[in-house]
Amino acid sequence: MNKHTIVLLIYALLLFVGGYTGYHTAHSLPSLVMGTFFAVALVACSWAISIGINYAYLAAVFLTLLLLVFFFYRFILTIKFMPSGLMSVISLGVLVYLILSRPK
Repeated sequence: MNKHTIVLLIYALLLFVGGYTGYHTAHSLPSLVMGTFFAVALVACSWAISIGINYAYLAAVFLTLLLLVFFFYRFILTIKFMPSGLMSVISLGVLVYLILSRPK
């Protein structure tokens, strides 16, 4: 298991837990659905990267960028650090890591 796989699995877990927490605390079904969707998509990308499928890396970068834009947009609207600000920072960190350590 390479580092990209581990980082994406941890990020996917955070997305799923965040979606579940949003559903549990605010009764937000969209949080649960989208958190689960993106978590499953990133787990699939992680698995595909681990077996050597090159396009999975690009898909993971695209999904992370999409999530970064969404969370940053929500942060700008609410100016609340939790949860959108924190997820923006985490998404940015994952995106920078993926871009700077891209597989050969």
